Amino acid sequence: MFDGLSGTDNIRRSAPSLRREIGLTAPASRDRPRIMELPVHSSSHPTSGRNLEAPPWCYLLWGVPALLVIASGIAYGESAISLTARGVSWVVAVAWAGTGCLINGRSCGRVHCGIDGIAFPLLAIVGALNVLSVISFDWNLFWLAFFLILVGSFVPEWTWKKYS
Repeated sequence: MFDGLSGTDNIRRSAPSLRREIGLTAPASRDRPRIMELPVHSSSHPTSGRNLEAPPWCYLLWGVPALLVIASGIAYGESAISLTARGVSWVVAVAWAGTGCLINGRSCGRVHCGIDGIAFPLLAIVGALNVLSVISFDWNLFWLAFFLILVGSFVPEWTWKKYS
């Protein structure tokens, strides 16, 4: 676009006038033009969303699944429920906890929440396949995978960044 000004005249124009020309300013007010800014948040600070790690949400999202795992383990040890029922309750508990992580991760932005929110439901699917006898493995391997995912999800926070 040629506006009749030489190159040096273009350089001498003020930054606000250039911003207005290329559309980086909001509509001009009587006092002065306002520059539109993008809402950029540092990745080292939490987002303003609700963190569900605090009571009472933490009890619902992670306490209930933990109690379900413990209760079904005890019930199986006392021969009150079958191995299949214990497997189903463990799969439900891990899926529940993973869903809680996914919900919390979308709200608080923590990296480990995002990892666990994806990996735990996938682990629950693998556990469901084990319950249905589509695949077969020892439940100790299931819990080993659970704890490796849990601990491993914090490694990026310790070495890289805490918030996504």
